[in-house]
Amino acid sequence: MDSPSRSRSRFTLDPLASRDDMDRSPILRWGAIAFLVLIGLLLETTIFSSWRLFNAAPTFGYVAVAGVAYYAGANTAMVFGFFAGLGSDIFYRTPLGVTALSMMLCGVLVGVIQTGMMRPTPLAVPLLGLMVSLIGNTVYILISIIVGFESLVSIHSFYAVLLTSLMNMVASPFIFLFIKQFIGAPAWKNR
Repeated sequence: MDSPSRSRSRFTLDPLASRDDMDRSPILRWGAIAFLVLIGLLLETTIFSSWRLFNAAPTFGYVAVAGVAYYAGANTAMVFGFFAGLGSDIFYRTPLGVTALSMMLCGVLVGVIQTGMMRPTPLAVPLLGLMVSLIGNTVYILISIIVGFESLVSIHSFYAVLLTSLMNMVASPFIFLFIKQFIGAPAWKNR
């Protein structure tokens, strides 16, 4: 007779649901994370940069950092956020390190928050995507102002942050599902 964990379906629409036997080895996990950085940068700089809603493009990198933080923890998300942000800075020719720093901070924040989540719900993923996008893009603007780009302080910037965050909220369940397939069991399953 099958055990209850084996009788469950392999595919679920709940991005937070996980099977206990999905844990990956560290080499496979870091290989998957490196692959996610490359694929994320490629998609973000080619396809997603042309998607515009009222002159605002989505920045799925922050949601990907949140997904990595949820499934692999704060330390892994910090590394992922640094390399994804550094690649984004290089491709978009923004001040080097600004996106990397803001993504690292978001990874640490979500990694710390996920350790305190008692019972995650499916509604947590879109809200987490919204909050991480709002905080990450706002931190990006604040760090850019500190390093000398005062032109980012405008109503249009805050309007773009809000629209981008709403687009990221809609896409976050799909991004979390994609990341879960690569990384494996959430960090909280291994505690």
